[in-house]
Amino acid sequence: MRAKRSIGILAVSAGLGAFFAIERRVALARRATYPSTQLDSDLTLPAEASRRFIETSDGGRMHVVEAGEGDPIVLVHGVGLSSAVWAYQIRDLSQDHRVIAIDMRSHGESLAGRDSCSMSRMGLDLLEVLEHLDLTQTVLVGHSMGGMVVLQAMVDLGPRIAKRVSGIVLVGASARELIGVGARGRKLAAGFVTRALGLLDAAGRPLMATDDIAYWSTRLSFGVDPAPAHVQLTERLVNAMPPSTMAEMVRTILTYDVSESLFKVEVPTLVIVGTRDVLTPPWIARRLARGLADSDLLELEGVGHMVMLERRQYLDAALEQFSASCVGAVAES
Repeated sequence: MRAKRSIGILAVSAGLGAFFAIERRVALARRATYPSTQLDSDLTLPAEASRRFIETSDGGRMHVVEAGEGDPIVLVHGVGLSSAVWAYQIRDLSQDHRVIAIDMRSHGESLAGRDSCSMSRMGLDLLEVLEHLDLTQTVLVGHSMGGMVVLQAMVDLGPRIAKRVSGIVLVGASARELIGVGARGRKLAAGFVTRALGLLDAAGRPLMATDDIAYWSTRLSFGVDPAPAHVQLTERLVNAMPPSTMAEMVRTILTYDVSESLFKVEVPTLVIVGTRDVLTPPWIARRLARGLADSDLLELEGVGHMVMLERRQYLDAALEQFSASCVGAVAES
């Protein structure tokens, strides 16, 4: 029996070893097809965009990129990303709008203050930027975690933010944490992630420590046949975040839930999701749209989680149309 068990263990180990060897070979072969040149010029922030830093009430610093004039559109990125992921929208929409992209605290060039990176604190950061810039009739666009931040701000801050916002767009977002394993499961998941990322931090390793992990982790965010430059940009942004910071952000996301408070969101809302989004699948977007009093749902065929990169023109057109409808509704009221 012992001999059979040992043979079985060896066979399983050999099978797993072969699987991971093939997986690594496939990942590296696909990465090798990516061009080593710089990103195309449209994926860099336009030269006319300005940058500034806005202090938060807890002593933090928010990095803000701005371009154009007109009705304001404020862009809020997802976890591990930065304002750089919105380069297409900053370039395109600034022809007719005042476009503002924010690095959330502990992301990009923004720094956290005395408070934690809780969802409520990030929602307050967002409001403080709107107030500092004295924005009104604003369309807030939140991607992934950025959508969670937008919802949290609308729920927490009531009339203080409502007077500045005419509508919100939620791209690949959710009203609650995504894994649905209960409080104990979330605690266990947070502990595991914290320990794993702590080991990377202690070793001075980046989040995605090997090329094959970087490829598969980033590729998971995209739908059918993504442009290599888009995958490269996403990988670069995420891998710039220290593992300890990502651990804090994961703990924040795992405790997030505004699903019972969506009735407080009284502005028009557009929910956008890709049909190939495996991180926040379409059923999550449909559930979110049903929970909001005044919402429309847009599903983009074949698109993954990174809508702003994968379907630049579709997203731009949707934001233009939605902003015009929100401004028109305000004018009629």
